[in-house]
Amino acid sequence: MNCESARLLIGSDPRALPEELAEHVRDCEACTQYRREMLPLEQDLHRALSLARTASYVRWALAASVLITAGIAVVLLALRPTDTLAADLVAHVEAEPQSWSAQQPVAPPALEPILGRAGVRLAPGAGPVVYARTCSFRGRWVPHLVLHSALGSYTVLVLRGERLAQRREFSEEGYSGVLLPVAGGTLAVLGRRGLETNAAADEAGRSIQFLP
Repeated sequence: MNCESARLLIGSDPRALPEELAEHVRDCEACTQYRREMLPLEQDLHRALSLARTASYVRWALAASVLITAGIAVVLLALRPTDTLAADLVAHVEAEPQSWSAQQPVAPPALEPILGRAGVRLAPGAGPVVYARTCSFRGRWVPHLVLHSALGSYTVLVLRGERLAQRREFSEEGYSGVLLPVAGGTLAVLGRRGLETNAAADEAGRSIQFLP
């Protein structure tokens, strides 16, 4: 279960905790915090509905319900798609820890088919790719790369067709990164804390070219 699915379940009924969701929130601090915030809103909503059964509290309950609904809307708006995207990226990278230990450049015969299937290529002079896999991510097969340069090693997931309105930085679970909108989709660039992520994202944007 990823964070997006978990938060949809939490939003529908924060009190329910099926086994799969329980396992996820046990390991995900962000979703645990989200459930912690939703529980009191749910309790307030039930309290307001209960009071509404008493005629003397009808007006108060209606006003409270409006305020509570507005509060829930604010929380849901705060849960932007890019927040869940960043969380899913970190979860994916953590599931492939061996990617960080790769040192040797991936040979062109192995690298080119991975890039070609995604409709991208490396620009001339781009830093060596030391890890390359085609991975399932959010229902799509995408290139998962680790590039090495003077900045250090950093991960790039090539998300063709993923549209973002603007560049966004994120920091989760010991990782920092940038979601970089480019012609053709989005480059998700992330590394361990200490990496100059904006510089890495700019470098990745020059290194990976989307084909028409």
